[in-house]
Amino acid sequence: MPFNREQEMIDAYRRLQSGAPTNPELKARLAAGRLAINAKTVCMEAGVSRTMVATRAPGYERICSLLYPQETVAPDVGSLPKKRSLKTSKEVISDLRVEKRQLEQQRAAFATLLAETSIALELSKKRIQSLEAEVIRVKSSGSPFEGAEWTTSRNR
Repeated sequence: MPFNREQEMIDAYRRLQSGAPTNPELKARLAAGRLAINAKTVCMEAGVSRTMVATRAPGYERICSLLYPQETVAPDVGSLPKKRSLKTSKEVISDLRVEKRQLEQQRAAFATLLAETSIALELSKKRIQSLEAEVIRVKSSGSPFEGAEWTTSRNR
């Protein structure tokens, strides 16, 4: 596909959908109200052979999915890329600066979260140490319940 025939067919499909064919025969059909959008009319509008579409040749997947939606999941025509416009270097740099600012904000938020988690962990460790010390103190002082008989439903 040296001239990207598929893109030519997609453009022709869009023209037919919008009701603006350039082919004289298709214009006459439109005026008569009997213009159908199918592989024949799309290829006629694009000025290409139907062979590649009819055989569902590799490299023509997008136009085949538009013309034969029952065979594949058709992408939305509006989502198909139009003629690609190249960004200038200034636009690329501007986009990268915006992305950099966003990433810096995310990094700062993660750093804050990490610091808060670290502080909470240290506080938890100190609480555990104080509870362990209290358990040791209670064990060493003797339990006020030592020697007392416990009455349960089993030993009544």
